[in-house]
Amino acid sequence: MKIQQAQTNKAYQCVFPFYSEDKICPNLSKLLSYPLDEIVKRKSGDVTRVYTLGRLNSEDHIQAEELIFLCLGERNKTKPENIKKHFGSLYAALEKDVIILVERMVADNIDAEKAVRLVTESLLYAEYAYPKKAYQQPKDLQVFLKAKDDITKVIDKAVIYGNAINNARRLGDIPSNLLTPSDLACYAMNLASRLGLEITVLDKEALRVKKMGALLGVNAGSANEAKLIIIKYQAAGDAPWTALVGKGLTFDSGGYNLKPSQSMAGMKYDMCGGANVLAAIEIIASLKLKANVMAVVPATENLISGSAYKAGDVLTSLSGKTIEITNTDAEGRLILCDALTYAQQLGAKRIIDIATLTGACSVALGKEFTGVFANSEAFLNEFKAVAEGEAEPIWQLPLSEGFTKQLQKSKVADLVNAVVGAGGGASLAASFLKEFIEPDVEWIHLDIAATSTNDDGATGVMVASMARLFEK
Repeated sequence: MKIQQAQTNKAYQCVFPFYSEDKICPNLSKLLSYPLDEIVKRKSGDVTRVYTLGRLNSEDHIQAEELIFLCLGERNKTKPENIKKHFGSLYAALEKDVIILVERMVADNIDAEKAVRLVTESLLYAEYAYPKKAYQQPKDLQVFLKAKDDITKVIDKAVIYGNAINNARRLGDIPSNLLTPSDLACYAMNLASRLGLEITVLDKEALRVKKMGALLGVNAGSANEAKLIIIKYQAAGDAPWTALVGKGLTFDSGGYNLKPSQSMAGMKYDMCGGANVLAAIEIIASLKLKANVMAVVPATENLISGSAYKAGDVLTSLSGKTIEITNTDAEGRLILCDALTYAQQLGAKRIIDIATLTGACSVALGKEFTGVFANSEAFLNEFKAVAEGEAEPIWQLPLSEGFTKQLQKSKVADLVNAVVGAGGGASLAASFLKEFIEPDVEWIHLDIAATSTNDDGATGVMVASMARLFEK
């Protein structure tokens, strides 16, 4: 699919977005001899298809064989997420070349630039499908966005966002036998090479030398060695660094605390946090934003073997803190704690970590909201504003000394990695991570256990929000 600004009035189809209280252009009804105000359906998301029968043949008007009227709901009440949903559903009806009249979407809460972004990103998102068969190809579709002003740069930016988000989704959807930690590192190296970025990949021996015992402990049962991937983008001189840290569990069996069979099937998606931070830095670098950002991805599998870590083992993390293993299926926080420490050693003063971390977050919030935790209200409010604009809803969950004290009850180590039988699992996991954040570092933790996937596969959730944060 190619998306560009319309320089013509001719296309096979023309999409008229409108709001439920709008009147359909009387001149158009006259030209078509259709009472469009009576024919066009007006519930949010409704699509009405009208064939022109060659009656739109004036150079002053859009010339199309078919008009598609898309109702966006009530003007000034319609949310960006609804518009994204409506255009995503509309994609299936589009054929050949199509003109979309984006200026008709302008309202108090949606300007022309935002309308272009929403349409472009929604259509690219809808186009993506992980190929089930080698011969499957996307539609050969030409999309022309009609607007008075020059929107070329807006389209180009939206295409960068859409393609990067789809790259994250594609990584998530790849079967785990085709995406080992080494494969993920190769992807990252190719990405860095294409964008001209600095990349470091620490292999198992380098992790041993640096004493990243938590990451190595989780990796101990796998024949595929762990990797720590670090990509740096520096375009703001000596300004402080922000780290985007993403969990890269390419498959999680649960270890000796083996997952039940119904939970095992989706565990290739346990690396979506890592995929999403790679996509975010792809956008940041492609747009040449003025920022210093590093993407840090601890990548491993969590499997069973004679050498796998066990309940009761004690691991020593990079920070020097010791961790008693009470649940081998609470592995994400273990690989993240070493990555968080390393990011701070590299100079990060702001950190966003993102992980498919806890089923407890899914129980608490369902599939609509990403759980968020933070040690800085100012940083959180800044991120909330961006996430709201990107139609990626988040919901803050609590951190407290009570959760921390539960994690400190080990008799043989500084911390336990899980509290057996306790409630508040998402907060306990976040509180564990907080123990590895230095007092002068601002930190946000995103738990995407529920929002990382939907019925179609990986979603690329929070990629747009993480990248858009740096556009300021």
